[in-house]
Amino acid sequence: MPLGHPGEMPIAALELAAHCSFILCESKRGAQSHFKRAGLELPDERFLVFDKKTDSVQYQQFLDELINLSLKQPVHLLLVSDAGMPIIEDPGAKWVELAEENGFQIHVIGGATAITSAIARAGLNGPFTFGGFPPRDKKARASFFAAIAGYKHTFGFYEAPHRGPDVPAELQAALPARSRVFVAVDMGGESEAFHRLKASELKRLRLPKKPVVFLVY
Repeated sequence: MPLGHPGEMPIAALELAAHCSFILCESKRGAQSHFKRAGLELPDERFLVFDKKTDSVQYQQFLDELINLSLKQPVHLLLVSDAGMPIIEDPGAKWVELAEENGFQIHVIGGATAITSAIARAGLNGPFTFGGFPPRDKKARASFFAAIAGYKHTFGFYEAPHRGPDVPAELQAALPARSRVFVAVDMGGESEAFHRLKASELKRLRLPKKPVVFLVY
């Protein structure tokens, strides 16, 4: 379940959070804050942090504890992501793998994900390809942008706040001048902004260091 904005949390998610055994999150403080603003006070011990630093030994130890606990009582886990949908360029894939391997049932609670929200806001109907985040390596990054020109349908991707301001110039150098680009900045945030431009106009776009989605069509 994506946390998104407190006022947008599905009722099913709040009900599950209120009664689940554990909440798996990237940041305990962030997750607690989101639920609190949604009107749900949850005990500290219910939150368990699993992030990029979590190794396979820690996953296995917790899994063993869950399996032992499930022999005594029903166990329900809620996997949440700070910003965006778990698995979709966010943590969570390892938990799905472990849950399936060990016979746990998995249910998805739908919610906000930046790529589909941006496409809806842009009014782009039809097929699209999601490219995730561009590579950091300079050569691989150039190849990533060059390949976008070959798509006949919408191509969308994210960029991190500190690299977002560099992308307009990179895209303009790689795309045909006639290409169209829709840029969604900080969706749902205080500095939310949207831009629709031709590729030839991209260099004049000045972006803040905020989460951003690019759609090329």
